[in-house]
Amino acid sequence: MDFGALRPAEELGWVVDLEPSFVQIWNETAGEDWDPDTDDGPPLWKRSLLLSTGTDHFLLDPRRIDSSGEWVSCEFTSSGAGAGGAASSFRTGMEGHYASFVCFTAPESPTRAEVAEQVEQAYRSSLTGDTGREWVIPAARSFGDLRADVLNVQLRTLRGAYRAYLDVDALDWGYLAGEPTAIEDLLPLFVTACLDRHDPQTWALDLLLQGASPPVAQRVRQLADRCLSEGGLVADWSSSPGFAAAVDRARALVRADRDTEAFEALVAGLPNWQPLSPLHLAPMGRIWDRELNRVMTPDRRRRRLLSQPRSTAVRQADQPGQSKNP
Repeated sequence: MDFGALRPAEELGWVVDLEPSFVQIWNETAGEDWDPDTDDGPPLWKRSLLLSTGTDHFLLDPRRIDSSGEWVSCEFTSSGAGAGGAASSFRTGMEGHYASFVCFTAPESPTRAEVAEQVEQAYRSSLTGDTGREWVIPAARSFGDLRADVLNVQLRTLRGAYRAYLDVDALDWGYLAGEPTAIEDLLPLFVTACLDRHDPQTWALDLLLQGASPPVAQRVRQLADRCLSEGGLVADWSSSPGFAAAVDRARALVRADRDTEAFEALVAGLPNWQPLSPLHLAPMGRIWDRELNRVMTPDRRRRRLLSQPRSTAVRQADQPGQSKNP
């Protein structure tokens, strides 16, 4: 969005007064096509306050008022020829525009560094079983924080969000090609879910293969071939021997149809699990492993794992850069 600048208070005004020719053109060419009560097009223009100076427009809409009495803010872009999503207030709208500015225009700004530090603190808190700061992770994504993108996939999956695994396809695989968490835990999650015979999403698998680098595409194909030929994938936790021992106990219990005890064995072993990198929030293999996945339902069991302490001894692998626009 070409925001321009925020207008000084003395230059604020209604769109119809500050941009009369634009409103007239829109009304003449498309005015009859719009419902007068709609939140877009000429009806929006005719009632809104103009806040910005750019070729696109940041607006306050007095017709839409949130629960605290604030006018809703929204944007109207020339490129999209329409209104974007609404924010609950002027402040919320401005914060959204600032996050977009940091993401695309100022990736090396102090704000980006502050956001990265907040993500680190939220991550460390989560590993101790404290979920109170996890809201920071999805919020940080709007600032272009790549680490937050990867952590958020895991959060959404463990919280039982519908088809959360599809978010793996949207990750920046140009940065993640050699990242151990992404390669060893998230790609298997994605592949097994896409090939689930009860809810197959093979189109998503094809989409990732089309845009992935050769090493990532090769890994995906290997996983898909194994998944199809072996009826699923088996997670390997040899890098965390203490947790691997707990998994072995859980597998024995699963084979004896003692799923509840198997789940508790996995929970008991969590303090011995070691993240593969600073992008690793939890051992996601418990969900995609062909033998253990059945004990991870219902979804409340997945969510419970977030409130359990895990090891904070994170392997310091090379962390992908934060900028999405190198």
